[in-house]
Amino acid sequence: MRRWLLRTHHVLGSFAAILLLFYALSGLLLNHPDSFGLNQRSWATESLVRHYGLDLPPLHFWQAGPHWLTTHQNQLLLDGRQTEIACGQLGGTAYWQQRIWVNCDGMLQQLREDGQLQQSLYPGEELPDEVRLLGQLPDGRPAWDGSGGQRYGWREDGQWSTVQADLHLSKVREDIDPDLRPALLHSLFGREISARRVLSDLHAGSFFGTANKLMGDAAALALLYLASSGFYLFFSRRRRRP
Repeated sequence: MRRWLLRTHHVLGSFAAILLLFYALSGLLLNHPDSFGLNQRSWATESLVRHYGLDLPPLHFWQAGPHWLTTHQNQLLLDGRQTEIACGQLGGTAYWQQRIWVNCDGMLQQLREDGQLQQSLYPGEELPDEVRLLGQLPDGRPAWDGSGGQRYGWREDGQWSTVQADLHLSKVREDIDPDLRPALLHSLFGREISARRVLSDLHAGSFFGTANKLMGDAAALALLYLASSGFYLFFSRRRRRP
């Protein structure tokens, strides 16, 4: 009897120790979320998005050279990552001399490839007309159709002049490139699926549903068994001493 109790005590002790270590560590982290950056860190992976019942909304992607642009909730996203540019609707893109041109709500925005805004051009100020559709000329220069029916092309001196050449539009797609999905998930759901929320759900035993609760119950029963068997082994050993 004593030998069997010792074996089960060691086995269940190892199992319970692992769970207790997790609950103790997660509890410590949750008590100091700001110190450990849990509110700023996101674990918005594909599996977590499915677990919380979230999904990417329908998006339209415009190609600009090697990059893809889209909008979500009046925010411009470049390669799945949020930029500081407010944009309700895209009306074409262009890529010229390692710069990205975007038609946002009838205005032209010029970005660097890292998403930093270089300049904003507004109708009536820097532009002769409101931008209706942005594309590129056959030689690659940015060009756009105005609301008045004129077509304007970019000149090397930084000015826009009317042109008669054809306007080539960028490629548009609705399916999401698999390489963009991780960045999109973090951009759209990063605040909703913070590290603190995930860790809190794991600590509370509600992340994996019934399985998580059963594991917590098993840990509690193991602790009860360890406590009772430990008392028994301790006092039985004392009684056996001469």
